[in-house]
Amino acid sequence: MYVPPIFFAKTDLLAEYESGKVEYTKGTNTDKNYSYNLAWLGAEGKITKKVSGLIKFGFESIDYVKGKDVTTFPTAKAEIIYKYSKRTDFILRFARMGIRSASSGKGVYRGNYASITAQHRFTPKFSSELYGYVLDREWHEPKYTDTGYGWLANLTYKYAKWIRIRLEYKHDIFTARGSNKDGFKNDVYSLKTDIEF
Repeated sequence: MYVPPIFFAKTDLLAEYESGKVEYTKGTNTDKNYSYNLAWLGAEGKITKKVSGLIKFGFESIDYVKGKDVTTFPTAKAEIIYKYSKRTDFILRFARMGIRSASSGKGVYRGNYASITAQHRFTPKFSSELYGYVLDREWHEPKYTDTGYGWLANLTYKYAKWIRIRLEYKHDIFTARGSNKDGFKNDVYSLKTDIEF
């Protein structure tokens, strides 16, 4: 099959692999210690003059020291970026993947995720971001599902080439299904400093 040369000029193929191990301290639930492997294959490139995208598929395996191992296949990520103007971008994201919780008592869940983001640069130093998402989660142990949605807004000041100061507000709502677990609401106000080298 003939593929026009423009396909190669606008598209990059990618392959990713990640492997790691997580161990909790003795004072927490060490039964949740695990090792993990992730692999992705995909492509990214320009679709039109104003639209670019990324798509990748793969698998994720999580092997617990004790308990049932978890494999998520297929995992998938897609991202579409629309450059509305020189100062404004819109980003649409979708994902299905296994996500490891930062809580030793919760372990891992499979998640289906979608979000839309608007980014605007007022000046070279001031920018803002507005972001909304929906997330459906299937927890491994204990087994239950929940659905969440929320939004985030921030204002960023570029203090120097490698220093950014960010004022941010984030709101989340989660509702549990198929269990006696309660849902929750979460409001986070934060002032952050990002330092990049």
